Amino acid sequence: MQARPIYYPQEPVSPKYFAGRDKVLSEFERILKAATRGRAENVAVYGARGIGKTSLLFKVREMTSDSCFTAYYAPPQEMGPKEFVNDILQKMELQYKTELSKYERFLETIKGLPSKIEEFSLLDVTLALRKDEKSPQIAFMEGILKFKDRGFVSVYMFIDEADLLADEVLAMMRNTLQEIRGPQYSFPAGVVVAGKEDLVQRLTGKLSPIARFFSTHRFELQPLTLEETRDALVLPANELRIKWERNATDFIYTASKGYPFIVQLYGKYSLDHSSNSRVDLKDVKNAHADVLNEVGLWYEDGWKEEPSPKELQVLLALAKLGGSGVYSAIKNRVGTEVATFLRRLVAKGCLLQDEARHRYYFPHPLAGDYLIVKYGSKERDCNKPNNT
Repeated sequence: MQARPIYYPQEPVSPKYFAGRDKVLSEFERILKAATRGRAENVAVYGARGIGKTSLLFKVREMTSDSCFTAYYAPPQEMGPKEFVNDILQKMELQYKTELSKYERFLETIKGLPSKIEEFSLLDVTLALRKDEKSPQIAFMEGILKFKDRGFVSVYMFIDEADLLADEVLAMMRNTLQEIRGPQYSFPAGVVVAGKEDLVQRLTGKLSPIARFFSTHRFELQPLTLEETRDALVLPANELRIKWERNATDFIYTASKGYPFIVQLYGKYSLDHSSNSRVDLKDVKNAHADVLNEVGLWYEDGWKEEPSPKELQVLLALAKLGGSGVYSAIKNRVGTEVATFLRRLVAKGCLLQDEARHRYYFPHPLAGDYLIVKYGSKERDCNKPNNT
């Protein structure tokens, strides 16, 4: 079907098409209202790859009051405090200028501003930081407080891929925000961080420099429900008067397990296979091979190193167990000791491990199906000796 795209698997979902997460959004609404009344709270959002963390951050940003300045930031790599502060302050200034229309009406009601609202700049702070005339913490604090001087009643920073933040950056952020919120400045500045499943352990573990900083609000994102999956497909389709048959959305929910990224993949390719303004079960099944290939590429992109032939045999065994299994079941399937290979596969990013339940699993069951399609015929070769 030739139509403009309405599903974008590689991008965050548009806030107007955001589906589900009602309880989380309700809690965020309460937190954001508290910020406009003088109290900022920190939030940690975590979950598996493709579970919709970035889309949630975009949705919550849209919910904020015009009196609260918000900035979205994703560190490109691990960096120290100086690099982090320089980068995030530049992004905050850029987003202020590009999104000024959102805040303009509110700022025009503020009297006694030091300059025209379009002349706002953090350049003097970042230059002083780069010349080592200011420490990262002082520069970070002064940059945030400039938004207070501008007339905003609060500031929230939405930091994606927070797994990349070094401990010294986290400690500097904690110290800065605590001082800004303190009696000297009394400015409600908060942070929402998002990352993978081990993020909370890193942030709140005994050795974390900010163990109590995120102790109140932690949201683990779960897969979408059946109705939320249907909404994620139907809401954007309504604009083009495209109808989804119920058995088609049911199939997608079962196959995707409610993972938003994979739901979007099915939406995109099912629409490609549809010959009219109705998407039926046949279209979805025809799209399955395309989805499987995309999931496979997404899965392999998360590898730090490719598996050896013997490790691939272990992966195939787990795939044939349905994509998840305990050590004993995997060992029985392979027919030999697998402990060393499992440890290597976890280290390489090929598998995830639930240590509490002694369980190993793929980031999504379809990753296992992809491996069976791609490598299943080579399983006998993997059993040859000396394939380590």
